[in-house]
Amino acid sequence: APPTRRVHLPEDFTLTPERTAYAKSKGVADPVDEFSAFRDHHMARGNTMARWDLAWQTWVRNAVTFAARRNGSSRT
Repeated sequence: APPTRRVHLPEDFTLTPERTAYAKSKGVADPVDEFSAFRDHHMARGNTMARWDLAWQTWVRNAVTFAARRNGSSRT
């Protein structure tokens, strides 16, 4: 299969119940705020991705890791 073309964040890429559930399952306290930061970050930078759903999952995992570091604990 040909590689997936990288595109800017689509306007219709929204915080669905599935994306909310994923964030909560990883320990994100406020998925709405986190999603807003995700959108703002990528729109401001003009980033392109092949798979925005995977970019969201990576963002969530990183957010949890960074929060743990800020709070002085480590999560494995």
